[in-house]
Amino acid sequence: MENRRELEPRVPIIRMDFPKYAEGDDPMDWVYRAEQYFDYFSIPAEKKVKTVSFHLDREALQWFQWEDCTKMLSNWEDFTKAFCREFGPHKFEDFAESLFKLHQSGALKDYISEFRRLATRIKDLNPAFRLSCFIGGLKEELKHEVKLLRPTIVQEAMIFAVEVDLKLQNCRSFSSAKSKFLFPPIKTENITRVESATKDNLPIKKLTPEEIQYKRQTICVSIVMKSLSRVTNVLGNRSCY
Repeated sequence: MENRRELEPRVPIIRMDFPKYAEGDDPMDWVYRAEQYFDYFSIPAEKKVKTVSFHLDREALQWFQWEDCTKMLSNWEDFTKAFCREFGPHKFEDFAESLFKLHQSGALKDYISEFRRLATRIKDLNPAFRLSCFIGGLKEELKHEVKLLRPTIVQEAMIFAVEVDLKLQNCRSFSSAKSKFLFPPIKTENITRVESATKDNLPIKKLTPEEIQYKRQTICVSIVMKSLSRVTNVLGNRSCY
């Protein structure tokens, strides 16, 4: 028996300090960490409020002293409700209503993060309702695909949503790259430069005074010949009558 006990692995002792509450912290997150501490060290229910009082400071401690004087905090449940009501930034937020109205407007990871924040604030939330709210708040392109995969729990729906979102992103990237490969943009700047260079390279011939005079005479003769041709045609038509 002694040899067996020596061979059994020893459970390591974890040093864990009670979570300190600082001004500005989310009180519900702090309450959750406190409950984890109580559960790990098996703190009895009647000692929870007293244990917490040793770890409050400043405004939170002043508030506790006031509540303790008025004997309003008889148990841990009353303490958590009063504490969250006093220090919560969302005192009047209806978490169930906010969860029901939540819709994805940006990145999927931001939607999942906000969904988890709201869902964890609601105790005894029906799993089917939680799943329905999550799928219903997704973007249309994701919602349809996730529904076809038929998730049974919200964790499964989140995994499907991430996979579908990644697939759609890859499809968009591939389509964009394919479009650029098949239809590369035309660089008009180069065409303009070529045309301009072609025009600039054409030789410009300068005429001599004799050549200029000859061209003028040629133009005058051409005009006179056209005029005589018209007169001849008119006279010819008249002679026919």
